Amino acid sequence: MKIAAYARCATYSQWEVAIEDQFRRCELIARQNGIDVSHMMKYYDNGLSGSSKYTLKRQGYQSLLTAWEHGDLGVLIVTDISRLSRDFRERAELANRIERTGIWFLTADGVDSRLPNWQRYRLSTVVQLLGSASGSGRHT
Repeated sequence: MKIAAYARCATYSQWEVAIEDQFRRCELIARQNGIDVSHMMKYYDNGLSGSSKYTLKRQGYQSLLTAWEHGDLGVLIVTDISRLSRDFRERAELANRIERTGIWFLTADGVDSRLPNWQRYRLSTVVQLLGSASGSGRHT
C-alpha cells in the first residue's frame, strides 16, 4: 500500500518547522492506524494559500493529485483538510475523488474515510467555510 502525506504552510516565516511538524503528525497518525511509514511519499507547498486561486501554483499539491490519478496512492494523510484546500468546491471534489478512487484518507482531526458516514465531514466543512467566508478574511 503506497502512503502519501501532504503538508502546506501559507507563510515563509518558519515554514520548515511547520512542514516538519505536519509530517511528524502525519507519521503519528499512520502509526496509530498500523501503517508503516518507512516509504511514505511526502508532498508539500510553502508560502501559498490553500484558496482556489493558488491551486495551480502549488506544485506539491499538483504532484500529489497526479500520483493519485495514476493510482499511485493507497493512503493519504494530512493534519487537517485545510492543508489540502480552503475552497469548499475543491474540498467537495476531493471527497468525491476519495470515494471514486477508494483511497484511505486520514486526518489528525478525526476524518477516516473507512468509517461509516465519514462524508458527514463534508457538510460541516462547507458550513464552516461559508461562515468563515462571511467575515474572517483568512487566506491561509
